[in-house]
Amino acid sequence: MAVVAPADDPVAETPASPPPALGHTAPRSEHARHSWGQLIEWMENDPQTLSAKRAPDWRDPFMTPETEIVQAQPEAVPEQVKPEVSPKSLGMSVSSTIVGPGRRVAQIDGRAYREGGTIKLVRDGQEIEFTLAEVEPHSVTLTREGKEFRLHTHRPTRSGRIELVERTD
Repeated sequence: MAVVAPADDPVAETPASPPPALGHTAPRSEHARHSWGQLIEWMENDPQTLSAKRAPDWRDPFMTPETEIVQAQPEAVPEQVKPEVSPKSLGMSVSSTIVGPGRRVAQIDGRAYREGGTIKLVRDGQEIEFTLAEVEPHSVTLTREGKEFRLHTHRPTRSGRIELVERTD
């Protein structure tokens, strides 16, 4: 297709030829070598300026994807039944207590613990913790998982006094 320019138009009639390759610069001239119509036709037919063919499964990047809200169903996890653990079932014993104005200590299973401290035991590979909530002169209160347990010291059957007995030999 030939473009006919008016007589006073400096752009002359030129045959259709492709534009120069990229990277090569054509010599500059005072007048354009091709008409606007020819440039538009080249741009419309250039395969690098055409839109890609869209596959049906492609997501449109300019559209908000439709999201489906699915409530996660909790999996049925079998609850592990924890056996009831108490200090008596573990064989814990209090041998003595010290109640003073600044400190309260109890000796439990041969170890000394302050009031408010944590007693840790390991039984059958499981760690069991008790908190020493209160120390009194002859007993202690332990707590575990919101339950309270009371342990008493072993009181001797005798009075503990030393009495002198006369010998009659």
